[in-house]
Amino acid sequence: MRHALDSVDLETVFANTVDPIKEKICVESFGDGEFLRKNIRELHGWGISDIELAAGSFPCTDHSLAGNLSGLAGNHSDLFWGFARIVDEMVGRKPPLILIEFAQA
Repeated sequence: MRHALDSVDLETVFANTVDPIKEKICVESFGDGEFLRKNIRELHGWGISDIELAAGSFPCTDHSLAGNLSGLAGNHSDLFWGFARIVDEMVGRKPPLILIEFAQA
């Protein structure tokens, strides 16, 4: 997702994951200036810079034919709800655009 956003001149001001392998790839590719390895459940909207686009990528386990098709009520969908909570906490500064991708884990 970062490569695609960079290709249309959107500057990334914050990125996170809990996966150390994904962190390594991200830091090696883009540097660590805006990157934080922390659980999304521990992040809050008031700690995020003003942004034009909030983009999130989540495991597809609950949403794909390869998964269990339980949707947003599924066990793995709590990451989406954490993302939604963070955007909601950006009171008075909510981004006008949101991009969501459910990716194969």
